[in-house]
Amino acid sequence: MFFEYKISLGLIAPSGMVFVLAPLGGLVMACLSEVSGTFKKKIFLDKFAWQLSRMTMIVSLGLVLSVVLMGTAYSFLNLPLPEFKKESQQLLLFCGASLGLSAMLQFLYLSLWKKLKKNKLIHLLLGASALVCYKLFLIGLIFIAYFQGAPDVALPHFFIAGLPLPAPGSLIYPLGFQMLVLSVAAGASLALLYLLLRRNQDDFGRDYYRYVIKLLARWLIFSVCFHFLPCFWVYFLLGKQLLVPALYLTGTIIAISTVLLIISGIVLLKSKQPLRLKGVMVCCFLLVWLLFAARLVSYFELANVSL
Repeated sequence: MFFEYKISLGLIAPSGMVFVLAPLGGLVMACLSEVSGTFKKKIFLDKFAWQLSRMTMIVSLGLVLSVVLMGTAYSFLNLPLPEFKKESQQLLLFCGASLGLSAMLQFLYLSLWKKLKKNKLIHLLLGASALVCYKLFLIGLIFIAYFQGAPDVALPHFFIAGLPLPAPGSLIYPLGFQMLVLSVAAGASLALLYLLLRRNQDDFGRDYYRYVIKLLARWLIFSVCFHFLPCFWVYFLLGKQLLVPALYLTGTIIAISTVLLIISGIVLLKSKQPLRLKGVMVCCFLLVWLLFAARLVSYFELANVSL
């Protein structure tokens, strides 16, 4: 097997995926909410965008700090560094620069919220720039995972700005697109937990929390439904190769968790006091984690089929 996974990583890897993808989804929702709030003159949307931008900045700075701490630990403890292939080495600096720049732009986006209140265009450009940089960081990570897991043979690829990219027919494109779509689900589920933790500190009233929780539920339902579209792309590339028993269990878990997420989202939408449904909000995050775990295993299996 070119891609292997272990039970010991079963808890760590999906959690890592959720927290790495969540800032992208959070930034998408924050920027669109700010734009919508500006045109519709809805203060709730502006407050919601501000809360999301703070959550994404905290997570992004946490990722930057984690990278710095890991680098420091490897240096001081003289630990053996992971072996990266030539293609991956070219992308590592690109990913680090993109993450650092995104974190800096997110900090400016949040800290200048009030000062640029009358210059929304400039403020939105900051948010959009942070979003683009973070998306480039994730795309770079996806390509690094591809090059690291591929067999030690000459890989067909092409170059853009000197950076190696997989061939156009590679499976990494539909799977990578699917992960970017699922970033909205990761961001929405994490935001539900964040609202619960901050509801006493950010006391914006029951009407506000009723509005934004239902808005997050809509985003969550949209993301988990839309993330099935790349499956048609995968089927076009692999065809009958998809009919392997190893994918049946993961497919079942993905379907069940998706249905439960949709039901949970509908429950939040129908509730008159969704903030009281704390168990449902926590379950949304756990179900998203389960969906990511099943998707991760399916990616490993698909890689073994295609390589």
